[in-house]
Amino acid sequence: MKPLEGIKIIDFTLIHGGPLATRLLADFGAEIIKIERVDGGEPGRLLQPKDENSGSGYFAYLNRGKKSISLDLSSDEGKKIIYRLAEDADAVVENYPYGVMKKHGLDYTNLKKINPKIIYASLSGYGHTGPRKEMELLDVQAQSMSGISSITGYPDQAPTRSGAELGCHVGGTYLATAVMIALISREKTGKGQMIDVSMVDSILATIEAAPIEYLIEGTERERTGNAYPSICPYDTFDTNDGSVSIGVSTDRQWGLFCEALGLEELIDDPRYRTNETRGANYRNGLRDLLQRKISAMSRFEVEKLMKEKRIPCGIVYEVSEAMRSDTVKERHMLIDVEDHTMGTVRMPGPAIKIDGKEEEITGAPRCGENTAEYLEKLGYTRDEIRAMEKKGTVGLL
Repeated sequence: MKPLEGIKIIDFTLIHGGPLATRLLADFGAEIIKIERVDGGEPGRLLQPKDENSGSGYFAYLNRGKKSISLDLSSDEGKKIIYRLAEDADAVVENYPYGVMKKHGLDYTNLKKINPKIIYASLSGYGHTGPRKEMELLDVQAQSMSGISSITGYPDQAPTRSGAELGCHVGGTYLATAVMIALISREKTGKGQMIDVSMVDSILATIEAAPIEYLIEGTERERTGNAYPSICPYDTFDTNDGSVSIGVSTDRQWGLFCEALGLEELIDDPRYRTNETRGANYRNGLRDLLQRKISAMSRFEVEKLMKEKRIPCGIVYEVSEAMRSDTVKERHMLIDVEDHTMGTVRMPGPAIKIDGKEEEITGAPRCGENTAEYLEKLGYTRDEIRAMEKKGTVGLL
């Protein structure tokens, strides 16, 4: 039995952040009922990469393990179906722009009248309060508005967006965590609650050191590339066949690092003896010296030397290399999922391992695949379901 079996969640999520949250819950057994439009379904179905059957790998990854109901939420009958589903649902999760759910009468105020125990979890760009709550936002704005773009990149270049969709991914992870917190809280209080997660807030809370530096010292973090202001060396170096990342966090490690590279003369050099002095002199010769030494070796040679001295070191993999790496293989991080549209799809599996078990993962649903199933559970006859399909109220396969 999976940990979240018996938890029923109505899913009004789109594209990335919201679908990620509900997928995290689906991976561990929650029943996720994805509500999709009658005319084409969730927009994420159109995103690249696609296969020859027009199936979206992006959608397959973020919506595995879910059910799909296709409804016209602007119709009275469509709303009625949602209200009936909500009667025994544990939670509603959505990431529509601010105000959309209220316009359809599906906000927390309305749904808690039907089910006082329901948990309503919302992920939005700026949250449900504040001067920008009604503004549109994509991940690039979440990164820029949180401040993380200003500290990402090199000092002589413009602020840089992370290569990952941080606002969506971190926001979605916080949202899933919040649902679990609310479920535990409900066990104690018997009451549901409203959860408000902002993508901007999520990144701001994740930056960690830079906001604390500003709040305590009044200093503004500068862009330093791959280096770190208070730890040195903490950077990425080119080798003769790629790159490696190295982090030397203590003065003791500095000595071991120098021994590994055959640079013992630097250990007690007053310019490099402490993290503070190494940082002050890093761009004034130290980095170039280290780079010359490391560039004569291969990635795996450097990794081996650092491993022997217990110095944190990682090979800079291309994504394709990471997928083939021994670490990913041994951790069983790639799984094959039978998708209803694309067939067998290989994708990253759950990052959470519980008691060493590998959760059984099912594929993403086709749009409206489970409409008839859930309507019949609600007591609708097949004739009533077909009549609603003809009116465009529901979509069936």
